[in-house]
Amino acid sequence: MKIRLAIVALMVAAAIIAPQARASGPAIEVKAYAEVTGSVILVGDVADVAGMPEAEAGRIRGLRFGMSPRPGESLTFNAAQVKGKLYNAGVAVGDVELKLPETATIKRKAVVVAGKELVEGAADYLRKNLQWRRDNLTIAVKGEPSEIVLPYGDLKIEYEMDGSPKRHGAQALRARVLLDGEVRRVMTMTSYLEVMAEVAVASKDLAAGRVITADDVEFKLTDLTKMRPGSYDSLQSLAGKQLVRAVRRGDEITRSAVADVPDISSGATVKIVYKGAGFEVASMGKAVEKGYAGETIKVINESSKKIISAVVIDSQTVEAIGK
Repeated sequence: MKIRLAIVALMVAAAIIAPQARASGPAIEVKAYAEVTGSVILVGDVADVAGMPEAEAGRIRGLRFGMSPRPGESLTFNAAQVKGKLYNAGVAVGDVELKLPETATIKRKAVVVAGKELVEGAADYLRKNLQWRRDNLTIAVKGEPSEIVLPYGDLKIEYEMDGSPKRHGAQALRARVLLDGEVRRVMTMTSYLEVMAEVAVASKDLAAGRVITADDVEFKLTDLTKMRPGSYDSLQSLAGKQLVRAVRRGDEITRSAVADVPDISSGATVKIVYKGAGFEVASMGKAVEKGYAGETIKVINESSKKIISAVVIDSQTVEAIGK
């Protein structure tokens, strides 16, 4: 009787120990969900490998499970399909304990560039690089390109224009989408944006020879692609200039239509001041050439009839240079 009890005890112990021994043996546990980054799925991407020498585990992890889906997409396999793929990859499925979920989903990670991100970046680039004051630029978004889906990696977006940024006229703007330093897309952004700025136009018909004042000018929001060369964007830069040709109401006043009004015009009567050590005398004369404050011009002394050099002080006065 004692012998029988001993045999039964041994059999029970063996039954308990045997599963534990198998549990500590080679095992592959496949995940119900995994994400991959490359174009090829490895066994190590989708499963945990344990219970064997590290060299063998590393070999199994490096086996090719299959091809990845397209960036941003997923593949789902049932347990039988997963087992078949492991077998085809070179795993001795009969020699390891397989722990398989009912289904295994594998998603390929991606970088998604939204159309909104592209146009907002393009608008910001224009604000920083166009030759206009930022507070005078109006950039409207007319549309957005489709989103771009790329493999997972280091994303960078660069913008560029044909040549140097201009103040007016059509000019191509492109977005270059780089992934890990390699150009993956080049997109033209010009058609998605409308760029406008306020420019000076005549508030009424203006005759040639007129010196421009604030009452002569108003500002109109104008598309840069339709803007004329040499447009003015501020009253301060335009007021006081003289029209060299007539400008009709509503027309842009450009740099070709105006000239600076000199402080002293050629032929103008001026007072010539002579300064020396402890004295100052003045004489009347005429300007031989036009000049601006601080510039040196030629004038003729009406008394001596000599032509001398003098510095323009204001619109009526010059100061003689030397004797």
